[in-house]
Amino acid sequence: MDNNQHKFQTTGKFHLDLDRVKTDALEMGGMVESQLYNAMGLIKKRNDLLATKIIENDIKINLLEKKIDDFSCKVIAKYQPMASDLRLLVAIIKVIANLERIANTVTNIAQSSKDGFFDDLPETLILMIWKLTNHTLDILTYSLNSFARMEFSQDLSLPYKYNLLQSEYEDVIKSLQKTVKIDLAYLENVTHIFILAREIKRITNRCKEIMYYLHYVVTGVDLRF
Repeated sequence: MDNNQHKFQTTGKFHLDLDRVKTDALEMGGMVESQLYNAMGLIKKRNDLLATKIIENDIKINLLEKKIDDFSCKVIAKYQPMASDLRLLVAIIKVIANLERIANTVTNIAQSSKDGFFDDLPETLILMIWKLTNHTLDILTYSLNSFARMEFSQDLSLPYKYNLLQSEYEDVIKSLQKTVKIDLAYLENVTHIFILAREIKRITNRCKEIMYYLHYVVTGVDLRF
C-alpha cells in the first residue's frame, strides 16, 4: 500500500468517526430538547410517572455525554485533525457539556413537580413560569437547529427573544415576592421556585454558548473573547 492510498483510507476513517461524533451529539441535543418539552407540562399538571421517566432519562443523557466526550478525545488523539475539523470536535465537546447542564435543570423541574413545589401556587404564577420555560425551549430549539445545519446567522428576532425572556423572568420574581407577602405559608415553595426560575433562565446562557461555539466552528473566531 502506497502512502497516498494509506492517506486516503485514513481520511475516510476519520470522516466516518467525525460523522459518528456529530450524530451522537445531535441525538443528545434531541433528547435534552424532548426532556425540556415534557418537563414543561409538569409545571401546569403534576404527573409523577412522567417526572420519574424524565429523571431516569437524565442518567442516559449523562452516559451519552461521557461516551461522546471520550470518543471525541480519542478521535483528536488518533487523527490529530486541524483547522475546521479540530474546531468542530472541540466545539462538540463544549456543546455537550452545556447540554448536560441543561438536562440537570430539566431534572430539577421534574423533581420539583414530584415534590409538590408547584402544588397550590396561584394559577397566574404557574402560567408565568410555564411561559418562561416555553420561551426557553424556543431558544434551545433554535440553537440546536442552527448547530445541526452548521449555519450561523444573525437572526434579528433573537435579541427580542432574549429581552422577552428577561422580562418574563423579572415578572416571575416579582410575582413570587408578592405571593410570599400575601401568605407566608408559601415561603418554602416560593424559595424553591425562585432558585428553579433562575436555573431555567440560565438555560438561555447555555444556548448562547452553543451559538458562540457554532460561530467558532464556522468562522474560526471565538466571540467569547
